[in-house]
Amino acid sequence: MNTLPRQTDDWQTCAPGTLDGFAARARGRRLRWDAARSVGTGMLLAVVGLTAWSLSQPDGPRDDRFGGIACSEVHANIDAYMEGLLLGELADRIRVHLAECPDCKAAMKKMGMEMGAGSPRRPLIHGPRAQSWTFAQSHGQQSRWPGR
Repeated sequence: MNTLPRQTDDWQTCAPGTLDGFAARARGRRLRWDAARSVGTGMLLAVVGLTAWSLSQPDGPRDDRFGGIACSEVHANIDAYMEGLLLGELADRIRVHLAECPDCKAAMKKMGMEMGAGSPRRPLIHGPRAQSWTFAQSHGQQSRWPGR
């Protein structure tokens, strides 16, 4: 038959405060563990949030609207504008956009084109293919003419 081990009388009582010290150390370990877990969770959420935010940002150039027309529309019509083929409201909006948009203004300057008060002046580079290629390259876009 199984019997319980016999208790001995040589058991000593703990000094006052010993058990309180053990409990305090255990509480401290638990608090540190909880704090580390909270910080780790917060960091994980921050990384996930920043990743989601960065993936939601457009990769290409900005499409600012100056003069009632977006940069992408100016890029699409710059050939005809520089050749003087655009008339009326579209030409006026492009002229205002090129005067106000810092990115397009810098691109025009980089290409050697200057905008006068009236119609566009001829660029230092001649031909519509050279103008469009240079304008696209100065805006960080792919050229419409591969191999250039």
